[in-house]
Amino acid sequence: MFHFQQFSVAQDQCAMKVSTDSLLLGAWTRYFDAQPILDIGTGTAILALIAAQFNPLAAIHGVEIDPASAQQAQQNVHNSPFQSRITILNQSIQSLALLPQYQQYFHSIVSNPPYYDPQKFLSPDTPQRQLARSTHQLSHAELLQVAKILLAPQGRFSLIIPFDAKTDFFKLASQTGFYLSRQTIVAYTAAKQPARLLLELTLRLTTPIFANLSVYQAHSSLYTPEYAQLCKDLYLPKS
Repeated sequence: MFHFQQFSVAQDQCAMKVSTDSLLLGAWTRYFDAQPILDIGTGTAILALIAAQFNPLAAIHGVEIDPASAQQAQQNVHNSPFQSRITILNQSIQSLALLPQYQQYFHSIVSNPPYYDPQKFLSPDTPQRQLARSTHQLSHAELLQVAKILLAPQGRFSLIIPFDAKTDFFKLASQTGFYLSRQTIVAYTAAKQPARLLLELTLRLTTPIFANLSVYQAHSSLYTPEYAQLCKDLYLPKS
């Protein structure tokens, strides 16, 4: 069980656990003036809960294809202060994109998507975890396509991907009609190579904002001041 300032997250039934990636993305995403909000692949519902905390007016939908994870997401939402504003849907995002009432509907879409290519990555994971981690049922191309269908014309699509997927992902995003509006390169320490890329995409051309972020101080388990500031409204204060 993870305890945050305004909610707690159980994760024993979920394939994908609460991670630094999800907390980075949740804290980094801009939720202001966004209503409604969609979380693709909600897992524990961590991103949906963060969105509800940061935007007290928004209605939020979390979509999760795995039944056990969807059930736990619903439990986490039910036990939070935000249960009246978050809806968990146990279905594929591709099926949601076929429903006319959701097309061009969401002002903000957020996703910590699967990123392992099952043809390149031999995994000892359980089938449930393989589903959550691999792009077999939701490739980056499909993710971008459904996000374009579901995103309102002035909306923002925020996600986190491996840094080494940058070139291929940007090519796919451009082909789909997305433009980069924000980018933060994430390294676990300043001395290490970049590991993740936080991206905000829009359907309109804009001047992008670029930044860099290190999570940990060199040779230490201590967070950097920048990461601590980013997540200050999520973590419980140290006693």
